[in-house]
Amino acid sequence: MGRRLGTEVGEAFLRGRVPAGFDIATFTKAFTKFGGKLATPPLEFPSNGSTYGDMALAQQAAPGLITKLKTAGVTSVIMFTDLATGGQMTKVATQQEYSPEWVLTSYQYEDVALLARNYYDQTQFAHAFGLSVLYPLTTAAAAAPLNTWYWGAGRATSQVVIQNKLTWLANGIQYAGPTLTPANFQKGLFAAPARGGAASDSPVTIQNGYGKTNGLSYPSYFNTGADFAPIWWDSETTGSSNAVDVKGKGVVWYVNDGKRYIASTWPTKTFNFFDKTGAVYVFDTPPPSQLGTPVPCTGCPSTGGPGTPSAVT
Repeated sequence: MGRRLGTEVGEAFLRGRVPAGFDIATFTKAFTKFGGKLATPPLEFPSNGSTYGDMALAQQAAPGLITKLKTAGVTSVIMFTDLATGGQMTKVATQQEYSPEWVLTSYQYEDVALLARNYYDQTQFAHAFGLSVLYPLTTAAAAAPLNTWYWGAGRATSQVVIQNKLTWLANGIQYAGPTLTPANFQKGLFAAPARGGAASDSPVTIQNGYGKTNGLSYPSYFNTGADFAPIWWDSETTGSSNAVDVKGKGVVWYVNDGKRYIASTWPTKTFNFFDKTGAVYVFDTPPPSQLGTPVPCTGCPSTGGPGTPSAVT
């Protein structure tokens, strides 16, 4: 099945109470600009504002929401829901013999396979596709070469852990130049090119950037969340979840080997959702774009060195 997001007549936008920084008017304007048509006004539901939501509230709200969507002839539901509400809606939809498409936005971790397995009706979620801010899992075997280069075979950990806030602070100090002031700190971060994800053609990282380096039409003050990958849900395959290596029935497939896009780079051609050809849900070997060109690791533990920064070239 191939199609573009936002082109199906009869879509509905489902959201909880407006979260901070969420601009519904801008979303609706952009959605309409690119051919989307909302069959109903945005539907609200009661929520406690958490990722998991409130199950009691969700059970009360779901029947009414599904009735409104079904009556309006909605064919695709755009989900900005907590897990409890989204999950209960899919279950009620099955009870009411209503089978729309569920358009994933990655809001409240709805795109994490481990959670989707447990919260959503799997018959309904067989029709779920959309966007993910996450990326396919990289297994320990695939991640090991990145670490064994430094530590040596059999001595590396399975994953690289990045302390994001410390990295942000160190980068800001470095980019600020010789005169460290709040203004120079910001200027430095806003001038540094975005890295990772779409900016680096990396399917296993998220793009990080500030200002207009993220490719948006406005300055970005949040360094992540500017790039996404098209995904679809597979209720039948047993394998690893994205985000956390927990195996189970149900996986998130990433189209085009997990390629990521920012707002200005989305292709106009249709994506092959629900087609495993060229799709991936886990990397058991490093993606080609991540291999790079090997360089000597002089002074590293892998070559018998002490591993001190001054000894590594």
